[in-house]
Amino acid sequence: MICMHSIVLAALAVVAGAAGSPLGGAVSRAQDPVLVSHDAVVEFDLQNNRATVTDQVALPPGFDPAALAVADTLAGNAVAHTPVVVLPDGRRRFAYTLTALQATDQVRFSRENVGGEITATISSEGIWLSSAAAWLPTAPGALHAGRVEIVAPAGWFPVTSGDIVAQEDRGGRRHTVYEITQPVDDLSLVANAFDVVERRHQGIVLRTCLLQPDERLSDLYLERTAYYLDLYRDLFGPYPYRSFTTVENWFPTGYGMPGWTLLGAQVMRLPFIPYTSFGHEIAHNWWGNSVFIDPSEGNWCEGLTVWSADYIYKLQESDDAAHEYRRNQLKDYAAYVGGHPDRDFPLTAFKSRHSGATRAVGYGKSMAIWHMLEQELGRDVVLRALRAVYGDFRGRHAAWSDFFAALERTSNRDLAVFREQWLTRTGAPELLLAEAVREGDEVRFTLRQSEPPYDLLVPVAVRTGDGEVRHQVRLVDREQQFTLAAPGARALAVDPGHDLFRRLHPAEIEPTLSRVLAAGGHVFVPPAFAPDWQAATLTFARGFCECDDPALRFDGLPQAGAVNVIVNPEVGVLETRQPAELRVHGDLVFLDDRRYDLSEYDLVFAAAAPGGGTDLLIFCRDRERLPRLGRRLGHYGKYSWLLLPAGAGDTLRGNWQPADSPLTRALLP
Repeated sequence: MICMHSIVLAALAVVAGAAGSPLGGAVSRAQDPVLVSHDAVVEFDLQNNRATVTDQVALPPGFDPAALAVADTLAGNAVAHTPVVVLPDGRRRFAYTLTALQATDQVRFSRENVGGEITATISSEGIWLSSAAAWLPTAPGALHAGRVEIVAPAGWFPVTSGDIVAQEDRGGRRHTVYEITQPVDDLSLVANAFDVVERRHQGIVLRTCLLQPDERLSDLYLERTAYYLDLYRDLFGPYPYRSFTTVENWFPTGYGMPGWTLLGAQVMRLPFIPYTSFGHEIAHNWWGNSVFIDPSEGNWCEGLTVWSADYIYKLQESDDAAHEYRRNQLKDYAAYVGGHPDRDFPLTAFKSRHSGATRAVGYGKSMAIWHMLEQELGRDVVLRALRAVYGDFRGRHAAWSDFFAALERTSNRDLAVFREQWLTRTGAPELLLAEAVREGDEVRFTLRQSEPPYDLLVPVAVRTGDGEVRHQVRLVDREQQFTLAAPGARALAVDPGHDLFRRLHPAEIEPTLSRVLAAGGHVFVPPAFAPDWQAATLTFARGFCECDDPALRFDGLPQAGAVNVIVNPEVGVLETRQPAELRVHGDLVFLDDRRYDLSEYDLVFAAAAPGGGTDLLIFCRDRERLPRLGRRLGHYGKYSWLLLPAGAGDTLRGNWQPADSPLTRALLP
């Protein structure tokens, strides 16, 4: 999922960018932001897709009012301006009319890709004005505060940042007044005929705004909101706002704004969202929505939020779950970036996610930095540094260098080498266990790494008859030999917990859906001589690859050298791609020591293709179901296989067993 501040990050970069090395200073060079104080009235006319805005704006002393502006166009329509009036007290009075009706049916929002995003629409379906629409006067890099009165149809409930201080229906219209006392860098607005439920938790208003009444769903999100607010207060410091609102959207979104989140209706109802991505959006209220991003050194926010949310939830679940999460990040990097060097970039160049590759670097690699800092410095040191940054930069812009300055102060360590190699370099190291032998009560082994070398704290595990003993060694050269005391050693494994961000060896990676999703240039293979299935496959393919003209092959035979997506493959095609853990006989599937019937499930799995590469095989016995799978599969990239129920029920999923790691070695005397 992405967050709203990512959409406007590129615009902020124009202002905050500076010449010279992106990490040249010990602290951020960002100046105190401009505070724009509003006294605005926004009145909506749904029938004409229009909003009329008046805003009396106060500016800080010495600020050039010419830098304050409203866009000339919105969603392709001209903004009807009247002349700006300077009031006796020095405020500027803006008055203008916005017209917007962007279609929402082409918005795409999945784990793999984000596309077709819109900035503004005003209609009976709903109202959406993103901060990127500049619907209130703004200046580059500005923060916003003040009062906004929203006039919408009676019964409609608007949501923006701030606190509701007045709300009443009069003259067939609902008037809602928000006061923004904690400055924000993102001012977006949504409104609809929501069913609103409110509770209070430790003085904070918790709210859900759903398109239809749903007591169970509302209770779940309110309970999870309270849990996450408590979690992050204890980790980082007090919640910066007085309310948090969860809003259901009528088109696909996954945005986190100051004090609220906007989730698409389908995403909101996925069973795992309240326990994963929802908490990620709440964590953004600490990172990104109150400590703002200074983009001159890249977007640090997403990786830190993943570490603070998605990864921490796995740690709470179990060590094994956290390990699998780290391994999945490395698999994503291998799938989306590893074989495509043109897709790679340093973290100082990361702005926002718009593809699998930008997610793998800007979220995955960035998250891994915080985990590696834990290994280097200890968790307590990292958390103390983060609390210091939150305390010092709340309401201000922070950069990577500000975080590293706090980490260095807290740890009393020089982290310049760590910082430079992980933030300014493209790529990741590749490790090789060149030799490993047991000599008496010691183990001698040699590690090699790719050029140019990194400074790495490498975890090493030695298995003995009494269990496993963990060590760490410092690898700084292209090749180094190490000796460890290890009586009774039987085997040695390098980085068995995938604690380092590194390039995985191909033998460490099992076939997964992400290998197919990342490849592009797919060839879709429906059953031969079956026109109805060919039509269903075409619809499926358009959703799967998010394109209008996918390549189809109608003879039922995969194309050599291509990435094939094969629907109901012939027996001969299946035999050359069937993993050892799986058997398909007619309509019966044997997997994980269980039997499944293809009348009840659709089977999807990734498999090694003859001659190299990965193909995707789909068994579906109802051509009406097949098209609906197209866009669903993008949510399951990290898995090798899926069993999707034909009716209600949970999707079953899992992974093939990877080959033996080349970083593991049995020890011989």
